[in-house]
Amino acid sequence: GRLGDTFNQMTSAIRRMTGDLRTAAHEEHDLRERIEKIIQSMADALVAVDADAKVVAFNAEAEVMAGRDVGDVIGRPIAEVIHVIDSQGETVHLPIYDLGEGSLGSVFLERSQRSPVPVAVTSAVLRDENGEVAGGVAVLRDMTQEREVERMKSEFLSNISHELRTPLTPIKGYADMLAHKDVAPEKQRIFASGILESTIRLERIVGLLVDFTALEAGRLAPKARLVDMETLLERLSAEWSDRASRHDVVAEIEPGLEKVMGDERLLRRSIEEVIDNAVKFSPDGGEIRLAARNLQANGAALPNRIEVSITDQGIGIDPDDVAHVFSDFHQLDASTTRTYGGLGLGLAFVRRIVEAHDGTVEVDSAHTTGTRLTMRIPSVDS
Repeated sequence: GRLGDTFNQMTSAIRRMTGDLRTAAHEEHDLRERIEKIIQSMADALVAVDADAKVVAFNAEAEVMAGRDVGDVIGRPIAEVIHVIDSQGETVHLPIYDLGEGSLGSVFLERSQRSPVPVAVTSAVLRDENGEVAGGVAVLRDMTQEREVERMKSEFLSNISHELRTPLTPIKGYADMLAHKDVAPEKQRIFASGILESTIRLERIVGLLVDFTALEAGRLAPKARLVDMETLLERLSAEWSDRASRHDVVAEIEPGLEKVMGDERLLRRSIEEVIDNAVKFSPDGGEIRLAARNLQANGAALPNRIEVSITDQGIGIDPDDVAHVFSDFHQLDASTTRTYGGLGLGLAFVRRIVEAHDGTVEVDSAHTTGTRLTMRIPSVDS
């Protein structure tokens, strides 16, 4: 009887142990699956190696970044799979090669039949329960976007310094001559006119920077007031006719143009940015046409709108650049010797203002044949 009881207890204990082991196995399996999903869904490339520095894990982003299939790299030495060079093209020795720890930036991952990609590499050591080195892991972050942002920031700062110096130079020069020399009355008027013109340009540059920054920070919301676009466009046409003496600025406005609900100051600045571009990029003169008409709603999907277009006869835009003209800091010519100035923010600002008024904006252009920019903004039946 005692022997039977003992066997029964042992059987129960084995059954419990078996159940515990089965539960532990399921938990371990679930844990492995979760870890695998996390690794595969990482936005950064991850490579893990064993104690011999041979690849044991290679996630999906690593396959994309390195241009290597996981089946081709498992079991191979890490140094043969991940090859990194510096900006001079010299090979860089990564800490992961020696199962060491450390981080490296400003390096490039070489890829088969593709250009190197800028990466930042962080290496870490994996240890077992005894504290012995059991392998290592390397995380590679694609720094292409960060480098592009840095490039745009540097280019933007360079553009700002150039754009600010351009109007400041005649202001300083004219003011210096007026202060230190006897200048005939006729020349005084010319100098004063030059100072005023440069001041207006400087004011527009600073105003654009202030408004763009405020828009980005969410501190500038368009006011909701009725705006008489017909009067606004006629005034802009008259002002720019005087300002752009080499161009014929004309307005073609449909009678009975409906009003819009919005911010007159911001709408005016947006249209001026487009006109300024039209003047700048048509150096040989020609006609700049401001056209506006009512667009009736086609069904219930869209409200009534007004369409405002600014057309020039300038140098036009290359087809490859048309898709990028509304991007922040975009310059058609980013070289230091470019012919045309600008901050690369004008059309980006225009897009933001038009979209803040629930409108749309588009560009139609061909190289050397001029450009047409069209805004469509919901209108209010007056």
